[in-house]
Amino acid sequence: MAYRRKFWRNMMRTALTYEEWAHAAKMLDKETPKMHESDLYDEELVRNKLQELRHRRQEDLLETSSFA
Repeated sequence: MAYRRKFWRNMMRTALTYEEWAHAAKMLDKETPKMHESDLYDEELVRNKLQELRHRRQEDLLETSSFA
């Protein structure tokens, strides 16, 4: 698999026309494993921080309303 990606990258570098380059780019895209957005961050950490922020916002709203 890595060999084919290297092959298509090289074909893109050596392409003489846009059509050759575009074909190599499409083939490279097919060979490249797809990433999910969730691979870019820690879902559990984000979920916990969001929950903490919501909790703190709620606490702040309760504290503010009790002094009004």
